[in-house]
Amino acid sequence: GEWEQFKIHSSSEASGPTPQLVRSLPEIISSLLLTVAGKLSIESAHFPGIFLRLDGTGLSPAHKPPNGGGVVNCQQGASEWEKFRLVQLEGNVTTIESVQFPGVYIRMDGSSVKSHQLNGGGVVNAQVGAQAWEKFKLHPSGEGKVTIESAQFPGVFLRMDGRNVPRGGNGGGVVNCQWGAGEWEQFKIHGIGK
Repeated sequence: GEWEQFKIHSSSEASGPTPQLVRSLPEIISSLLLTVAGKLSIESAHFPGIFLRLDGTGLSPAHKPPNGGGVVNCQQGASEWEKFRLVQLEGNVTTIESVQFPGVYIRMDGSSVKSHQLNGGGVVNAQVGAQAWEKFKLHPSGEGKVTIESAQFPGVFLRMDGRNVPRGGNGGGVVNCQWGAGEWEQFKIHGIGK
């Protein structure tokens, strides 16, 4: 509900002396993990009301395809398949784990993304366990927004095209990669209390 949603602000947004409550992004993520048991939704800042969705059906430790699997796309609103846990690792490195499919993580293959591409490129899907391609760096970008950069492929960011996404069902739109971060690579992270 609206009482369980949070907005992340970077310290550059504060005016005057920096308040004690404005902290680094890793501290904010740690705080959210403790506050809301780690359940978060990731909303497109460019397409309000459109959220990151992961369908990990068929993925398990016994079925772990080398190139990932499942479906990562968009959904109007945030329900069970749009809930994630951010697990902070060393420094600013984070994994994004599905709540609906425990042990299944967002995976980004940005190996083919070497420059800006009009419709993005690369592959974003899911994987059992978190190795190099399932690790990200979150960067505050102002006004409560963050960008999500691949730790394995520096300069490659999560991209969401949330046009024409149906409500319910199997979601839609496109989630892939982009070289650099523009409007479609900006996200808002919301804490979920339940």
